[in-house]
Amino acid sequence: MKKLSGKVWITVQVDEMTDGFRAYINPKFDQDREIVFRKSRVRTQRTLGTDLNKGASKLERSIVERMRDPNAVMHVVLESKGGASYGKG
Repeated sequence: MKKLSGKVWITVQVDEMTDGFRAYINPKFDQDREIVFRKSRVRTQRTLGTDLNKGASKLERSIVERMRDPNAVMHVVLESKGGASYGKG
């Protein structure tokens, strides 16, 4: 993930359900235990993506409900969409 930069599309999938959102990669990301995505431009070492076009409250509700099950598995795919990063990092 450290090779990603600029704009990305994130797709989340649980069972047959999928949803996605756009983000900009935070070059200061440096975490191996957790990943945070933010609608704001706040960048910490645990923030992988900022400037999301969709917050958690707008994610497909069926995915959110399914993730309440501790046995559920979520697959996350990040696709580079090119473009410059927001801000100065």
